[in-house]
Amino acid sequence: DDVRLPKEIVDEGLLSSPQLESVALASRCFRRTLPSGARCGFLLGDGTGCGKGRCISALILDQWNRGARRHIWISATNDLFADSERDLRDLKTGIPAASLQRVKAYGPLDVSNTLEMDRLGPQRDGVLFLTYSLLVAGKGKDSANDRRDPNKCRFGQVLQWLRFRNATGDGIIVLDEAHKAKNLESNAQCARLVVELQRACPNC
Repeated sequence: DDVRLPKEIVDEGLLSSPQLESVALASRCFRRTLPSGARCGFLLGDGTGCGKGRCISALILDQWNRGARRHIWISATNDLFADSERDLRDLKTGIPAASLQRVKAYGPLDVSNTLEMDRLGPQRDGVLFLTYSLLVAGKGKDSANDRRDPNKCRFGQVLQWLRFRNATGDGIIVLDEAHKAKNLESNAQCARLVVELQRACPNC
């Protein structure tokens, strides 16, 4: 399989053989498209302690080396941002990361003058970390127009950032601790927004 990772990652044992296999399988899936035209996804269901965060970081690096410059990492709590940074750093990716929770103001992230977004550099490329609870946060009404407005909703900020250069998105949408996205059948708001994000960014 075509996995675009530096050989040093394997030579130095930064990824185990099972982790590398997961990365290879996921990368292969991402190169395929569904009948709808959307990119295929991949479910990594390994148990606790198997190093899922390191696999995620390796996949982000693989996609970065294919030209995808913006990635969303959604997880359960803000404390896990430090873990995601550690995994990216341990693989020597050089890919910057920022936490949306530390960006207090609403508005387009590409013109945000906050220190946190400055961590992504002048191009504002890298990994944007947020929680499921933050994804549903906003100050407007729960209408389609409001939730896609970056001046009113966090969802709008994320969506506009992902689609800044490409109307169909660019990068990976990581749904870490995916059970926290709640249940679509019960019409939970978080579940609806997770689905809407994927549909709005079929190239992610």
